[in-house]
Amino acid sequence: SFFDDSITTRMTGTEFSLTLPGIDANKAEQIAQNIYKDFIALIETYTLKPQDVNINIGIYRYKQNVGVSELLSRTDQALSQAKASEDRQIFVSQENLQETKTKNEWRSILQEALDNFNFKLKSWDCVDLDTKQINHKVMTFMIENEKERCFYGDFIAPAIDLGFSTKIYMHILETLFTNDDQNHNPYTYSIRLSNEFLKDASSFIYMENLFKKYAKRSKSELIFEISNSFCANHTLIASGYATLFKEYGFDLCINSYTSEFSDLTYLRTLSPKMLKADISFLLDLTPESINSLHVIANSLGIDLVATTVKTKEEVQRLESINIKTIQGPVTEEI
Repeated sequence: SFFDDSITTRMTGTEFSLTLPGIDANKAEQIAQNIYKDFIALIETYTLKPQDVNINIGIYRYKQNVGVSELLSRTDQALSQAKASEDRQIFVSQENLQETKTKNEWRSILQEALDNFNFKLKSWDCVDLDTKQINHKVMTFMIENEKERCFYGDFIAPAIDLGFSTKIYMHILETLFTNDDQNHNPYTYSIRLSNEFLKDASSFIYMENLFKKYAKRSKSELIFEISNSFCANHTLIASGYATLFKEYGFDLCINSYTSEFSDLTYLRTLSPKMLKADISFLLDLTPESINSLHVIANSLGIDLVATTVKTKEEVQRLESINIKTIQGPVTEEI
């Protein structure tokens, strides 16, 4: 058995490591899936609420040229990515060309970015295929200074792990409302709010005060994106935010949508303007399932948006299932 030479180590009160010599990435992911299913079974056995239990598994493939210190950093980074992910609990680390940073290095980078306002807003287009016009611009942010250039996907996991995410989002939202270029631009903008930010009780009060201060001054239309998993598992909190957005004239978008949740009453409760789903999910749906999704969306007045669209062939396939709003690299060619 491949478990004969395995090593299990307790890292902290809630974190464990499992070292499996001679296992390839596919087998490791299968094992991780089985471990995850066993935890779900335990949750049901002890009648716990799934939304109150966080199960995250990070996987990293050891290589001989990686030292012990870097190995620990990379496995820790894989776990941080799993914790930061809003639509999957298991993260398989891909080989990263850039040097892996330690927690202390990330702490220094993030603190310096906050102290010196080194976060820069960026955007990409979400396009209407019928009109070939921009439906809205999706906002993201990065760290940029003379020494560092880190994209959102690089730093958000360590930011969450180190407790920086709420401070970062508060800074970004303030910047969003006070950005003169954006306020003089007629586009609608959307920005994704992380699960960790939304779970922080101080975030709601902060956003309410922010809206009171800036909402009437802002000339841009804003859409706030919240993950489907958060809306389904924390509907009460999500509903509070949806009501807050509506009160100040902003809209809600549910992103990372999947059909794994059989109870879709939360869609009616939240009344989102848009529902965003990855193209792979949409194209994998059966004709019956995509028709049902259209029926639900049309009955609630929700616009369906396909994300991570990369090729014109994918655009054609989306048009064949009546998905007419897209975002992703291909929008640069439209």
